[in-house]
Amino acid sequence: QRCTKMLGKSLITPSLRHFSNAEGVTEGLETPKYSYMGFEKVKASEKDGFVRDVFLHCAEKYDVLNDGVSLGVHRIWKHELARQIGSMEPKLLRTHEGTLEHIPLKVLDVCGGTGDITFAIIQRASETKYFKNNGVLPLEITITDINENMLEVGKKKAEEMGYVGDFLTWIQGNAEELDFVESQSKDFYTVAFGIRNVTNKRKALKEAYRVLKPGGKMLLLDMSKVEIPIFREIYDRWAFTVVPWMARLLNNEHPYQYLVESAKVFPSQEGLHHMLKKAGFKHVVHKNMTGGIVSLHIATKSYQFNYRFCILSNNL
Repeated sequence: QRCTKMLGKSLITPSLRHFSNAEGVTEGLETPKYSYMGFEKVKASEKDGFVRDVFLHCAEKYDVLNDGVSLGVHRIWKHELARQIGSMEPKLLRTHEGTLEHIPLKVLDVCGGTGDITFAIIQRASETKYFKNNGVLPLEITITDINENMLEVGKKKAEEMGYVGDFLTWIQGNAEELDFVESQSKDFYTVAFGIRNVTNKRKALKEAYRVLKPGGKMLLLDMSKVEIPIFREIYDRWAFTVVPWMARLLNNEHPYQYLVESAKVFPSQEGLHHMLKKAGFKHVVHKNMTGGIVSLHIATKSYQFNYRFCILSNNL
């Protein structure tokens, strides 16, 4: 396979290779000529294909691998993302007839893969008073991923968990071009361990800003920069020795070699904060978890007022 042939030569001890941990910080909206596939510099036009191949070969065992390499902690990280959404009670809207109508929260789960984030959100929504009183989940979730195999695994899991109905929509798509999503139509945009696989991260973040309603939030969970030196050394040894060993046991060495390397070249907390600001988000905060191995960024889209209209109205 073209991706495994390329990746097979790049697994090396982290102390021998140093990266700024700032891939994507200088990207513009135009797709760059080159990008990184782990530690390897590749043509940007080829990266999507490489990433698609990586997940094509590990889709069925992706959840098992995640549990193994993170010792199950990835589930805690993902549930924290869902918790940070806050209240999931549906909004009330008064109709022209004067009656009150419940409006479900609209969520876009990008790089949704096998559905972990979606299922964590559904679990929280099932605890709402509205669900307990009406038996209807107060949300609509669209799950999108560039890899159809990952989506198929997610659909199968949803059926097994009893999560079926019109409130779930699965669409194959690229985070850089969400043409199937209307502007200002989503309350929340979630993405976990997916932005680092995108060729043009700035373009993907601008798309996130576009599809969110004013006041909507983007919740971005991904690998980050470990801030405690001794913990960073332990993590690097784990990532570059234990993780590949576990992956080999499941005959999936090369995909996880890429995933480990991609984490090393992903922007730091500060770098990603800067990129979110450049994308248009005014209020951005982040929360480190497990010593900074991962970081959850929460970016809010501000309400935009028509000040010119307000001035004219005051002069009437």
